[in-house]
Amino acid sequence: MEQWLLDWSDLEAALSEEGAWRYIRMTQDTRDNQAGERYERFTLEVQPFVETWTDRLNRKLAAVPFAGELREGGYPVMLRGIREQLRIFREENVPLQAGLRKLAQDYSIVIAAMTIPWEGEEITLPKAAAS
Repeated sequence: MEQWLLDWSDLEAALSEEGAWRYIRMTQDTRDNQAGERYERFTLEVQPFVETWTDRLNRKLAAVPFAGELREGGYPVMLRGIREQLRIFREENVPLQAGLRKLAQDYSIVIAAMTIPWEGEEITLPKAAAS
């Protein structure tokens, strides 16, 4: 079971990293339509699929009779988090979350494309915020 949890953790980390890189590439150049489409596809197709399967795996783990015996490492905290996720997960919220991610993507694109005059040059708002 511990190996299963480690493999699951590795998969979640890989998916999170892929989503983060797609987001970074999308916001680096908001005119790159392919980067935007790849990020959108990830948020509208991959993440909802992952959310649904994560709930199924959470339920499978919660049903293991000896799961509560894992007392070392971060298992008690992880299991408490999973119980909370099981309590609040609703299948009907998956498409709503995808829609919210799409709205956040649209917002990011608009903000990243905005410019202001600064010290004689036109710069983006993210660059102005970093200055």
